[in-house]
Amino acid sequence: MTDVLVVGAGPTGLFMAICLLRQGLTVRIIDRALAPSDKSRAIAIQARTLEIFDQVGIVNHFLEKGLKLKAANAVANRKRIARVPFDHLDSPFPFILSLPQYDTEQILIEYLKFLGCKIERGVELLSFVEKDKEIEATLSVGTARASWLIGCDGAHSTTRKCLAFAFEGRTFTQEFALADVEIAWDFPHDEFTLFLSRDGILAAIPLPEKGRYRVIFQQEPVLEVVENLLKRHAQPNVQVRNPRWITSFSINSRMTEQTIKGRVILAGDAAHIHSPAGGQGMNTGFSDAYNLSWKLKYVHEGKAKHELLATYDLERRNFGKKLLQATERASKIAMLDNLILVALRNFVFRHLTKHAYIQKKLASLISQIGLQYDTNVAIGAGGGKRAPNANTEKGDLFQCMRTNPGFILMNNRDKILIPEAIPLTHDGWIYDSHYIYVIRPDSMIGCKSSNPKVIQEYFFGVFDIQKEKR
Repeated sequence: MTDVLVVGAGPTGLFMAICLLRQGLTVRIIDRALAPSDKSRAIAIQARTLEIFDQVGIVNHFLEKGLKLKAANAVANRKRIARVPFDHLDSPFPFILSLPQYDTEQILIEYLKFLGCKIERGVELLSFVEKDKEIEATLSVGTARASWLIGCDGAHSTTRKCLAFAFEGRTFTQEFALADVEIAWDFPHDEFTLFLSRDGILAAIPLPEKGRYRVIFQQEPVLEVVENLLKRHAQPNVQVRNPRWITSFSINSRMTEQTIKGRVILAGDAAHIHSPAGGQGMNTGFSDAYNLSWKLKYVHEGKAKHELLATYDLERRNFGKKLLQATERASKIAMLDNLILVALRNFVFRHLTKHAYIQKKLASLISQIGLQYDTNVAIGAGGGKRAPNANTEKGDLFQCMRTNPGFILMNNRDKILIPEAIPLTHDGWIYDSHYIYVIRPDSMIGCKSSNPKVIQEYFFGVFDIQKEKR
């Protein structure tokens, strides 16, 4: 019997399988599609995701293929009114990486193959039942048995429908379009631009291929329309040609009421879908996988109580709610058509974004490095924030995590008794303060204290350790 059946081999499902395999679990991954998508789809990879890829050991494959975007611009009446540089980011990756989704998927597919896992294509989930601590899934090719089932099967998730989970939210009434085209103009090819006007959303995001852009707009998906919009709002002599993909789409903003029921779990678009504002959707799915995989490992192996797994739902749904609100708000602001509100928006953009503090806040929000979780079983005193990279006697923190996907202690001045149930995978620490930091396997700070007993109690809370073992 397989430990985990992953349903869906899009970006979230692929990375979920990789994370689970790194944690030592056995994985079977299926997808009803016969082949990966050949469309560019999601193109923005944020700094937080790049940090995660670095910790997994695959970031260089992405950096080799992608284009580093160093800033975001807002333009109104053909004049730049705001610029948010990403070099403020406290990250080894102070940029957004532009990369078509088909390239992202191919890198993950190759790494999954390297780990010895093959995607079963043309295989569809039909239904499932939970019994005797296992899932029995009915597939289009027969029956599968697994200890856990994770639905990464997208916005139209069969897994979610089988669970009868509501997908609450709204669909924007406006119609949107995107075009992957070549643009000849004077705008830099390493920055993306949002054009603010009463014509609705208009944005141009550079793609890795020289001169090629993703354009998002709110009119008929026709090449001539794209060129006319850019002539009106960017520069009059712009030329748009060689469309590779033009399509219309709707914007949805939805979340499930929960992400876990028994031994079935939802992740990625199966659990939440967002406005494309800020390029957050795919990145959120990657973080779902990174958050869930280590918790599932310890619960599956009997080293932690089910309460630890419940923190996946708590942490990721709370983050998802805030993200949904932020992206929906950003979309509404970009689509303003009232003259007074448009003028007010442009005034605020022009003046607020001049300040370094605001620039840093915006960059932190877009990049997801400002991610923070509230206190729970897996977040103790002083915890909840992402751990930035740091140097240790045995290499930097991310390097440690590449080979040791478990808990890491830093600044360990006192010798703490760590129960055998706890896999302390690295003994390096930094003497830059008197605090002890517990770095979780998903590179979030689990606990921070100068008192060894506080650290010890944190581990007793996370792991299923009997009192007599204390």
